[in-house]
Amino acid sequence: PLYVRFFQDSALGPDDEKRGEHTLNALSLIWPGRLPVVEGLSVDSFLLNSLTAVRRFPKLKALSIAGCRAIFDFSTLGSLTSLEVLRLDETAIADLSPIASLRQLRVLSLIKCAEIQNERIACLAQAHSTGALPNLQQIYLQGTSVTNIDTGTLSEGSAPAIFQRIGASSG
Repeated sequence: PLYVRFFQDSALGPDDEKRGEHTLNALSLIWPGRLPVVEGLSVDSFLLNSLTAVRRFPKLKALSIAGCRAIFDFSTLGSLTSLEVLRLDETAIADLSPIASLRQLRVLSLIKCAEIQNERIACLAQAHSTGALPNLQQIYLQGTSVTNIDTGTLSEGSAPAIFQRIGASSG
């Protein structure tokens, strides 16, 4: 398996916003014919405005796009069914529904995601309680607006233990 980490070029200017996506697409040129199995990808603070190129890596087990603030459509995440670790810190993610189908996901980090609020996290609580997220063990929500996990739609006593470990109270 291959783990790839890209570093942001601090010399990039505002006209280089597509460079991040081009870099991901260029991986297929490095290995002509068949792209090796990439299990880990880190593009923290990279100039990405789309996750479309990530589809080229269907076997990803770990993905970190922390600080990629120009991405607003996270629907592609739902197609990465092998993901075990997902780090979305300091991104603009608001809709968590694509994540609710990631059955292999063990760790989710949403640190400093300003759009994450109490009601938005409820879909993950629901998915976990119905078995759609059977492997989820940890969620990091520091620096979000989550103060209370609304488990009102869940049956009594079924609040997932993962939500007990994040420092937010369950309600």
